[in-house]
Amino acid sequence: MSQPFDIPSLQRLLAARGPDQEGMLEEACFKALHCRLSIFDPREAAGQPMTRYGKSIVFNGAIYNHLELRSALEPRYEFLTNSDTEVILAAFDCWGHDCWRRLIGQWSVAIYNRHTETLSCARDRFGIKPFYYQTAGKTFRWASELRCFSHMASQGLDPDPQYVRDFLTGDLRLNERTPYAGLKVLPPGHCLDVDLTGSMHVHAYYQVPDAEPSFKGDFQDAMVQYRGLMTDAIAMRCRGDVPVSSTLSGGLDSAVIAGLLQQQLPDLSTFSIVSESRRYSEHPEIIQICRALNLQNTKIKITASQLISNWDVVEENQEMPVLSMSVLAQHHLYRSIKAHDRKVVLDGQGADEYLLGYDAFLRSFPLQLIWFPSLIARKWSRKTPVKLVDGHSEDIPYTPKTLLSQTVLPVLLHVLDRNSAGQGVEARVPYLDHRLIDFVQKLPRAYLMRWGRRKYLQRRAFTQHLPRSIRRKRSKQAFLTPQRPWIKSNEAQMESLVKKEEWRIREWTSLYKYSWKDLPAEQKWRLYAMARWLANGQF
Repeated sequence: MSQPFDIPSLQRLLAARGPDQEGMLEEACFKALHCRLSIFDPREAAGQPMTRYGKSIVFNGAIYNHLELRSALEPRYEFLTNSDTEVILAAFDCWGHDCWRRLIGQWSVAIYNRHTETLSCARDRFGIKPFYYQTAGKTFRWASELRCFSHMASQGLDPDPQYVRDFLTGDLRLNERTPYAGLKVLPPGHCLDVDLTGSMHVHAYYQVPDAEPSFKGDFQDAMVQYRGLMTDAIAMRCRGDVPVSSTLSGGLDSAVIAGLLQQQLPDLSTFSIVSESRRYSEHPEIIQICRALNLQNTKIKITASQLISNWDVVEENQEMPVLSMSVLAQHHLYRSIKAHDRKVVLDGQGADEYLLGYDAFLRSFPLQLIWFPSLIARKWSRKTPVKLVDGHSEDIPYTPKTLLSQTVLPVLLHVLDRNSAGQGVEARVPYLDHRLIDFVQKLPRAYLMRWGRRKYLQRRAFTQHLPRSIRRKRSKQAFLTPQRPWIKSNEAQMESLVKKEEWRIREWTSLYKYSWKDLPAEQKWRLYAMARWLANGQF
């Protein structure tokens, strides 16, 4: 498990993620480096690596129910700090791998047992926090960022050919693979044990439940229970020794978070991205929400040229090609939040995937399409994607479970982690409280979509937090950016770079012949982003 590596270089790489404290532990067969973002108990005594009970821990994330767990463990354990890290260590000493089922939060954890000389690792249920690893004989390396491995192994990284194909087809599976060959990802909801012989065992402690309606109450009962769970999820995520803020778009989900959060924090600060172009801005909706809820709000204005100018910085932070202009905009948002000296921010990721927020869920409810004639027209007006490479052979069903665990959410969480943690900000995602998801998966689908309104339960449960125009809004709006007009204005530049660097793409995958002008805008962006990533040598 132990091998010499460049400590100063690793510290520089992780400094943005953990700017407050640095710690290191080195033993005969174990070495760990930690850079800390101090949220719970900022004292040095609560720093990491932390050693108790013959075990040492390094931990990235936050455990929101650590106070309740501490109370349960106090009859058997004496605590020396007020940190959640010490609670995890006691919980693992007491319950072993069963402890992960008791935690509410986001985490990637590694615990070394010096008595058995084994390393036990775990990642939170939905993969909010990253955990990458690499094995080489009897050596096991792990990190929160992929670029650390080139410093630990003293060798470069090569792109994974399957990742290149997945990116170009728009079918990323970041729960299964990384952008780099030979580097693995611990799947969400899994734990891992490895010993000095290199023997490793990976197993799941949590899986997203299937949607199987078994709820016995009526819709009113469902609203009451959902409201209670959501309120508690927000309250737990207010915990910490630093101020808590929230991002705010012009949509339903962030408005609900802000409304509930303000009940806990009357002086709540919110942060929003607004475009200079009215067509690509939610400025009017944000103003409506702020007036309705009496919110303090900082509006961060963006332009397409401003976002594109940060491309190389964002690409380096993301450790993968830039997926869309929304990634650039989110980076700009969290950089501004950092400039306002905020360490903890609540974010609305994860609701659409199980509350049926996406347009594509309407396929499962064909009668609902009568409320959306524009969607049918939009489908036929779009360009058909061109086959550039061979993609996955298996057809994954479009369900909340697959979106949460296999396709959409792992990508969104990767982007969020890099954009927030890269600025030294902890993004907390209350919609990914497993208690909420486990509950909603038991509800009849008609509770979630009715009369053409997706997220029907959400709209009804939090009527008091939503302006009428937001509550009754039917269309699903993505994070608005001027991506399409930028592509249209920069076609020649994009095509030129792609043609110049196309040979790099062909190094890693077989690229079919295509005509640039026949490609939909999204495919043009993906080709351009991949060519730029390979040309920049971000591996």
